[in-house]
Amino acid sequence: MLCGSIWGCPICSGYITENRRRELADAIDNWQGSVFMGAFTVQHHAGDELKDVKAVLFASMRSSMGGRFWQGIKERYGIVGAVQANEVTWSPDNGWHPHRHVLFFSERVLSEPDIKAFEGEVQGRFSASVTRQGGYSSEHWGVRVTTGSKKETAEYCFKWGLDYEMLSQAKQAGNGHLTPFELADMFGGTGNLQYKFLFREYYYAFKGSKRVSYSKGLKQRLGIKERKDKELLKQDNDYQVKAELTPLAFKAVCIQHKRGEVLEITSGSTIGTIPLTTAGSVFLSMGLDAVRYDDGVLGIFSMGESPPTRYETAGAIPFEYATLWKDTEPIIIKPPDWNDTSGFGR
Repeated sequence: MLCGSIWGCPICSGYITENRRRELADAIDNWQGSVFMGAFTVQHHAGDELKDVKAVLFASMRSSMGGRFWQGIKERYGIVGAVQANEVTWSPDNGWHPHRHVLFFSERVLSEPDIKAFEGEVQGRFSASVTRQGGYSSEHWGVRVTTGSKKETAEYCFKWGLDYEMLSQAKQAGNGHLTPFELADMFGGTGNLQYKFLFREYYYAFKGSKRVSYSKGLKQRLGIKERKDKELLKQDNDYQVKAELTPLAFKAVCIQHKRGEVLEITSGSTIGTIPLTTAGSVFLSMGLDAVRYDDGVLGIFSMGESPPTRYETAGAIPFEYATLWKDTEPIIIKPPDWNDTSGFGR
């Protein structure tokens, strides 16, 4: 079951980010000019609310990369476009660290002195913009521009969401910093509610923001097709489709905080460890109905609506007419409930 959440789901985030990285890496491999990366950050302290630090960063980026100043930068260095990627980490000592990676595309082959001159101009502009927003950014570390192979640059820009597609407590962002998915993993492993509240703060701060954005006209120039995240999830990936839910059914599952149970039920029923009668009764308790398609995939839908349309096969067997598999009780694993607001204000 794929939810498509780039900010809340490590699996979907991994798939989407990997596909975005591939399309960009393939496109810039043939770029004849220069590609270099800038990392933009603002000062932050332990205890600062993420939404406040993020607001300063985002507003400063909009101000820095606009107006006559930026037009002059583009002309002097041959900049034809940029790709921006948002990232965030957290550490006990310094709190939230939102930052922005930007890949700059120049139609010229720039020298190292050119890159340093570009960095100096952008540093001053960005620092002034942050100050106007009520924040602070050092002219020494607020902006760092680095060069490298095009492949390395693209991979670094898209690394968040790839390295942590499959989580382990042994993995860290580095220097004591944790990515949001590591925070979720730490809560799952330790039960420490601090990690739960931190992940929830992050999710609501970034929900609705773009993970990656291209400047106008750059995708067309690079030959990259415009595709939504859901389209990328439909590509050939190393996952198996266990069930398809209608939008109304998925909404009902989310409202009842039953995504973990549905995933466990659908996985078990398709491989034969959970009888269809048991699965059907669980869905009925949620106000849902389900069918099993010819290929074993389950279709889940709300009462009164039609089952989801499958492109692979038109055949479907209602649960009450399905052949029962071995009669065992389901093992239900309930995931952390990030939407539980008790004791924690939004």
